Amino acid sequence: MNALPRSVSALAILLAQGLGAPALAAEPKLPRDGWVSWDVPVGDAPAWCCFNDSSSRNGAPASCKLDGHDNGYGTRHDERTDTVTVYARSVAGKLDRVRVLSATCPVETKTPVEEQTVTPDESTRWLISQVKNDSSNSGHSLADDALAALSMHSGDLARDGMISLGDTDKRSQVRSQAWFWLAMSGRPGVESPISSALRKDPDDYVREQAVFALSRLPDDRATKALAAVAEDRSLSREQRKRAVFWLAQSESDAAQAYLEKVLSVSSGPRK
Repeated sequence: MNALPRSVSALAILLAQGLGAPALAAEPKLPRDGWVSWDVPVGDAPAWCCFNDSSSRNGAPASCKLDGHDNGYGTRHDERTDTVTVYARSVAGKLDRVRVLSATCPVETKTPVEEQTVTPDESTRWLISQVKNDSSNSGHSLADDALAALSMHSGDLARDGMISLGDTDKRSQVRSQAWFWLAMSGRPGVESPISSALRKDPDDYVREQAVFALSRLPDDRATKALAAVAEDRSLSREQRKRAVFWLAQSESDAAQAYLEKVLSVSSGPRK
């Protein structure tokens, strides 16, 4: 058999050793100081970006200043995106900030952002680990931001991760935020685990926030979920009143029709 040319044989050795090949996507690697980012395909998600104020949402979005105070962010005309970008900043070797925005949203940082390649599953697992490892227990925390980012990730891994955190995390703030962001994700079938928290969570604050989470479901799903709570006599009177309160705050036609029906029945026939 003829020997391979020296250049070809050398290339074969390099490939066999994995040298010179493109780096495989893996968990993000944070520097000691600075920003990194990675894109995550999500199929369909809100196109989050920053706006100077509520009126500016009728125009072009503002550039998100990631190093400044928390920007108010949201969507313009319910715009959607199929790709989001996760931004993470470390300071002195410790994760300091997490943001997730539409991949088309302009951003500004004081230092360059290192772009990395991270798989959706690795991004999901990393965010779950940041929630678990965050030491904050009250107020706005790194766990809150990681949960917001997690809600933008598609797939069962992200959904199951949020449900697990809502069910098992020892911190009431994390449990309540897990239910809120699970509802905000709009995934099918999330009503069941959130409603379950109304019955089994030991903390009244979490149970209250679970009702609020149901009010954040999309379309008429919120009305149906809240009506089910309002009509469930196995729940406390306070929980049922909260459900009615959030129904009254809704601008949904279905919610208003439900309340009109309840009011007409409770007032009885006119004389």
